[in-house]
Amino acid sequence: MASFFSGGGRRPSAHLVVELLEERCLLSASLLPLKVHGRVAGALWDVYNASLRRGQAADGVSTGTANRVARDAAGRVGVRVTATNTTVVAADLARLGFRMTGADASRHLLEGFLPVAVLPQLQSLNDPALLGVLPLYRPITSAGLVNSQGDAVLEAARTRATSPPGVDGTGVTVGVLSDSYNDLGTAAADVASGDLPASLTFLRDDTSGVGEDEGRAMLQIVHDVAPGSPLAFATAEGGETVFAQNIRDLARPVAQGGAGAKVIVDDISYFAEPFYQDGVVAQAVDSVVTNSGVAYFSSAGNFDNQAYESPSVSFVGDAALARRLTNQIGGFTVPSSFYNFDPGNTNTDKLTFTIPTNSGVTLSFQWAQPFYTVNGVTTDLDIYLINHATGTLVADSVDDNIANQSPVEVFGFQNTGAAAQFDLVINKFSGSAPARLKFVNFGANSYGDTNFGPLFTHGSTITAHAGSANALAVAAVPYFRQRTPEGFTSQGPTTILFNPDGTRKNSAEVRAKPDVTAPDGVDTTFFPPGAGNDFEGNGFPNFFGTSAAAPHAAAVAALVRQANPSFTPAQVYARLKTTADPNVGGTPGNVNLVGAGLVDAYRAVVGNPAPAATSFADGFEAGVLDQKWEVYNAGAGQTQVVTGNGPATGTYHLTMDTLLAGSFAITSLSEAILHLNLTGLTGATLAFKEKEFNNDADNAMPATFAGHGNFDGVALSIDGSNWVRLLSLTGANSTADYQSQSFDLLVAASAAGLAIGADTRVKFQHYSATSSMVPNQGFAFDDVVLTASSLPTVTSTAVNENLAALAGNQRSRVNSVVLHFSRAVTLDAGAVSIAVHAGATGTVPTVGFNSADGGLTYVVTFSGAGVVAGSIADGRYDLTVDHTLVHDSANQSLAADLVLGFFRLFGDANGDGTVNTADQIAFRTAFGRSTGDAAYRAYLDYNADGTVNTFDQLQFRLRFGVTI
Repeated sequence: MASFFSGGGRRPSAHLVVELLEERCLLSASLLPLKVHGRVAGALWDVYNASLRRGQAADGVSTGTANRVARDAAGRVGVRVTATNTTVVAADLARLGFRMTGADASRHLLEGFLPVAVLPQLQSLNDPALLGVLPLYRPITSAGLVNSQGDAVLEAARTRATSPPGVDGTGVTVGVLSDSYNDLGTAAADVASGDLPASLTFLRDDTSGVGEDEGRAMLQIVHDVAPGSPLAFATAEGGETVFAQNIRDLARPVAQGGAGAKVIVDDISYFAEPFYQDGVVAQAVDSVVTNSGVAYFSSAGNFDNQAYESPSVSFVGDAALARRLTNQIGGFTVPSSFYNFDPGNTNTDKLTFTIPTNSGVTLSFQWAQPFYTVNGVTTDLDIYLINHATGTLVADSVDDNIANQSPVEVFGFQNTGAAAQFDLVINKFSGSAPARLKFVNFGANSYGDTNFGPLFTHGSTITAHAGSANALAVAAVPYFRQRTPEGFTSQGPTTILFNPDGTRKNSAEVRAKPDVTAPDGVDTTFFPPGAGNDFEGNGFPNFFGTSAAAPHAAAVAALVRQANPSFTPAQVYARLKTTADPNVGGTPGNVNLVGAGLVDAYRAVVGNPAPAATSFADGFEAGVLDQKWEVYNAGAGQTQVVTGNGPATGTYHLTMDTLLAGSFAITSLSEAILHLNLTGLTGATLAFKEKEFNNDADNAMPATFAGHGNFDGVALSIDGSNWVRLLSLTGANSTADYQSQSFDLLVAASAAGLAIGADTRVKFQHYSATSSMVPNQGFAFDDVVLTASSLPTVTSTAVNENLAALAGNQRSRVNSVVLHFSRAVTLDAGAVSIAVHAGATGTVPTVGFNSADGGLTYVVTFSGAGVVAGSIADGRYDLTVDHTLVHDSANQSLAADLVLGFFRLFGDANGDGTVNTADQIAFRTAFGRSTGDAAYRAYLDYNADGTVNTFDQLQFRLRFGVTI
């Protein structure tokens, strides 16, 4: 029997077929925009002219023809600027809205992003140091023969295509531990095809001839999701100590002979790793995480809930059973002391269950005594498997546990005959009864679950070191049923009773496991080797098991670490958990099966959806969904921005179909959720174009629904949970030709009794009961446009703003109040008034106002009664802006009056409402000083005659000790 277990290669009983979608990098040749010869490259003129063709003002958010020119989240275009003096040119470009991402003065190079609208200005920019403005193209990746479908499930491809940050794992080495890398001798083909990088660090490989190169399959997955990450491999063959040392060596810096990995992932579990204690491997995990800053990932296991555990242990006598076993075992006498599987009912010393033909079990038994001690193991248990009908002993494990100081017994049995019943018996050979007992059926990975009957407790099966407090245990969902946990994925939590040194903990430590979930069942070039492993029939085997899920999650961690270089492992873990989608296997899912949920690379790296707050036009020409979009897929659903199959305009559009191709009864739900900030708007019209492919089956959307439904349509929500139908995309509403649709969202919300808010959502969705891909089946959307209108608002107010001599918090003199508006407005006569605050004192002056910037800012000044040197008299006042007398160019007024309270008290130098000793110190400093003197303070010059003198001193004394 092999001494270790590899967590992957799980072969479910039913498989489905996928047609590989290869990434296409196509340039548009449908438009030939005019070009201007000169320092600005022609491709950038294509972008500029395309923005005009789309009827969009050149405001920096281009939705022009699709090409490979990079865009950032704000729609700015990527440029590569050459210059004789990069410092001078960078300053000139900054004034035009340039966001610099990199500079190399010695190579005369600047890189960054510019608003599309300023491109013509660059042509005539009076800067002799500016040589040229070239496009900054999105990188073209070498995809290899096959890409993991998990890349799409995790939103990793969208993450890499987003700029900024556009991360791909560059600079973050990922180390993989498994059985072997090139024991099969075919690794060179993967390098030649681009499925693995040419440069890969090998610390140790296993070439014993028994390996299946599962490690190479894991590396392929990492390379698909984080193609920029340097890769390293070390075998976990050779025992737990070798495994542990290779973990440390992967983490060791390159200068010290290691691989310098900052993310490590494994899929190995040894049968005898402690259940109740952090063992050798777990301690190595703890070491590299805490001492080397490694984020560590491990497969949770493929054992479902195939574990029996009892927190109390009792034994019963059965002399007849002891005699039969003694007669068959030979060599020693079996004592009459057998574990009672049902102490609460009857004395049941046998667990009877059926093993089908060619099925089997591999059982690891442990009890609550420590590992790695010389006297801590005080119980010797032996395990027997007996044919129920004949009483024949068919398998056993009878180690001397007290002698070897290892509280573990392991055995396996495969039934090569007809299906039969068997009895499992646990015998206490010597010593005291342990406080707790557990066994795990590791054979579930190879043979599937065994029905052990009603007495079986279905406990935790998380692999031992994956249960480390410092490791992330990864559960699995099939990529084609991405909301349904694999039937075999291991169940948590993990219970630890002993410290690493074998001393007993004061109380049991229960660790929530697994931590997160990632996809499996994905394509590889070779794994698992052998016939019958390509269930999709596309020429590429499918890699099932948490062994496939773990490298997906680890690769996302590499993206997170590149985007956040200072992150500790704990911060990486927290980011993955807090951004994971909990809606797996339920709403939310069972945390003992899926942990925090399905890993979401986009949220983990880029962030949560950012609602759009202004008008926009999104033709998806950046080639990727930006942050105002959220994606949700279920079943085999996929939502992506693609170039083919006839966009309405430009080269890209949004499509919804399935990750599977063929006639399979696998459902697909695809959703693209648009987040909008509609607060303060008086109008919000959403328009879009939609078409379907090949008369896709209709699934009418109901008038209202909650959560996610199997419908075709567009819906509105203010909370993301409860939805109101805007349009059912069925019948004549959805045809093979693009149709334009338009909705006034405010009207729709009002009709539904909804109050729109800062995160109003519109969901575009497609459902299919069978698996088929565009162009055979699916929806496409293009040219999503929001036309928003809103009331003007007062964005801020300030006292004495821009009056340098009167700046600061002082209220000794108040000469003006400044009003800032969200857009240019006109103030009618009487729009601003002032009154003494109720119950306070003051003198009401005459107010005047004017704007020097076309109506964005108004300065309110005072004259008449009580005004001295431009300052209002002492008192507390309310300044009111009458909303009905303020209007913009569309004759829209403020939503409500603005009332601003303020006060004036001469001598109050620090603006605290009292003239006290602190103000007296300030006055003494300024006394006798005149204009031009650094110590002169205009706000302490009562009559503004240019000198702080005895007249001002008198005014100050009159107010000393006064509180306004």
